Amino acid sequence: MSNPHTVRAYDQELAALSEILMQVGHFVVDAFTAASKALLHKDVLAAQEAIQIDGQIDELCAQADKDILLLMTKRQPMSQDLQEILAAMRSANEFSHIGDLARNIAERSTQLHSPTPADNLHQGLETLSMMLSDFLSRVSLAYASKDIPELKELCQVDRLVDDAYAQILDIIIIGLANHPDRTGDLTHLLFCLKNMDRIGDHISHIAQTRYLALTGALPEHVKHHAPTDP
Repeated sequence: MSNPHTVRAYDQELAALSEILMQVGHFVVDAFTAASKALLHKDVLAAQEAIQIDGQIDELCAQADKDILLLMTKRQPMSQDLQEILAAMRSANEFSHIGDLARNIAERSTQLHSPTPADNLHQGLETLSMMLSDFLSRVSLAYASKDIPELKELCQVDRLVDDAYAQILDIIIIGLANHPDRTGDLTHLLFCLKNMDRIGDHISHIAQTRYLALTGALPEHVKHHAPTDP
């Protein structure tokens, strides 16, 4: 691939793939923001927005898959380029899962009977939602800018989310025991909470995958909890 025109075309294809991943990252942030609004305020329009955005995420991820397949077959990338492309493939899959989870949260929000959760539960879910929104924005930006220190920090997002998850889970379990009349709503909220916890896992996987592709290794503190090499 020494021909200058071929090299230029290859660089453009890699840049186009990166652009798609940037768009996906932005859409994922928007989808989760809308889903959180739907959950916390029983906002039907926000729920519809999250569902619509998830469709756009799926379309972009499908395009990324096609572009990756074309790059792999036409260019036969090696070494660092191969790592970059495989990381993009895995990250697109992780972003797609986050979009699906946001959609599920939005759909469950429309099935709640009470306008909003009880005060302490509402506060816990709101805090976790804000935390995840921040992490999603940061991982999207760090992915695009190849910010290695930021990616390293974001590799541990799942542990921070797990702590918040455990606290909110206790509130829901107590609510299920003490308020049988709210079993339906609390069950929906329990599944929403589990979806948020899984979003934290996916954020960590994106950071770990990108960090590994850029540095060739994982931080010591995440080696036993990270996905396999891309």
